[in-house]
Amino acid sequence: MAAIEPALLNDAARELGVKGFCDFNLRWAFRDEQLGLLLNEMNREMRTGWLMGALYGDLLSMTLSVALVRKYGEVSNFIPQLKGGLSRAHVKRVLEYMEENLHREIRLEELAQLNSLSRYHFARSFRDSLGETPYQYILKMRVQRAKRLLLEPGSTVAKVATTTGFSDSSQFVRMFRKITGVSPHAWRKGA
Repeated sequence: MAAIEPALLNDAARELGVKGFCDFNLRWAFRDEQLGLLLNEMNREMRTGWLMGALYGDLLSMTLSVALVRKYGEVSNFIPQLKGGLSRAHVKRVLEYMEENLHREIRLEELAQLNSLSRYHFARSFRDSLGETPYQYILKMRVQRAKRLLLEPGSTVAKVATTTGFSDSSQFVRMFRKITGVSPHAWRKGA
């Protein structure tokens, strides 16, 4: 069994603008044509003693890492131990609330009230704790949920948009493309 160096995935996540903590669900059996082609090319290179050179190997590993993060990475509910910001219990409460309410508009005031804080103090503390604003975090959570829903038979972009809390299909498509680099249709086709 092979493994991918976590530092490569962290670098790929950072390059893609994932500021939270990227996590992956275990998948023991699945097919992905793009990943299969990359792995076959890496295997061919290894068997030839890296005939194309180390730089080519670096490029292949980077491409594989980016593809993994883009297609299968999810913003993790792992709460790091950081100094400053919200307590672990407060972060957990807020993340659970966000997860339960992704289908609707969530206001900053609601999140702040969960921890009896002012909106300003909450927003600053949330950013200190998780490295991004509540808006950025919720947006990534919505796109991750949308990815799962897009794989369900009979799902439509319009239905996924409303189920994940976007105001309409065009906003959903725009935000999905901004975070993943591809449209929902293209992502579903490649998944």
